[in-house]
Amino acid sequence: MGRPQTRMVSNIESIQARDYLKGLKPKDFQEVIVRKTPKADLKYQVHVVKVWIWIAPSHREAGQQDAKEGTLVIRKSINEKKQARIKYSLSNIITETTTIERFAYVQGQWFWIEKSFKDGSKDIGFSDYQVRKYHA
Repeated sequence: MGRPQTRMVSNIESIQARDYLKGLKPKDFQEVIVRKTPKADLKYQVHVVKVWIWIAPSHREAGQQDAKEGTLVIRKSINEKKQARIKYSLSNIITETTTIERFAYVQGQWFWIEKSFKDGSKDIGFSDYQVRKYHA
């Protein structure tokens, strides 16, 4: 029999997000209007699923569990050439209490956050900033 297990053990094979996406059907996505734009509504196809993230022992903090619950958000947008752009996000927001519209909105905010960092770096001169090592 052996000694009892002290760590969690998965009873299923792990899967990467892009492989999970290949198994999804069009009906698994929900069309969501994220915001209004001057031309038309900004719409995405969104899929949200609860996942478990296994943490390698080398990346684990003291007392941290082997796995933690998360939410995988997959967003597809179709451009004029009918090519799908796919974005993946991992969130710690609880799926049971949050709407799919909220997940889509939060994922869309990353663009504005990154843009503000980039613009701010240019404004204060960090675009030309360089770090050099001093060797004694």
